[in-house]
Amino acid sequence: MGLIDQLKEQRRCKIVLILNDASLKEVSSVDYARLREKVIDRELKFAPMAADCTLLALRKDQFSKLLRDNLLKLNINNIRIIKKIEKLAFLLTPKLAL
Repeated sequence: MGLIDQLKEQRRCKIVLILNDASLKEVSSVDYARLREKVIDRELKFAPMAADCTLLALRKDQFSKLLRDNLLKLNINNIRIIKKIEKLAFLLTPKLAL
């Protein structure tokens, strides 16, 4: 945080900090919470809704509609995971029709 503050104040740099705060260890999390008010001007939390993610990731056909309904029930909002599930579902569908 000291380097970020120095770059911001002394060199007038614009800095974007991308952080997964859930992965911080307890000590680091406490330090971050204490120091962020001094260093960070604006904070934005990226937490898309599952409905928005499924609209972006899935196709617009009837099979994807069924898949979308189930993904919404499970509240899955990770686009990478949604795409993996879609790919596997399309691979499995012909096998299950037997």
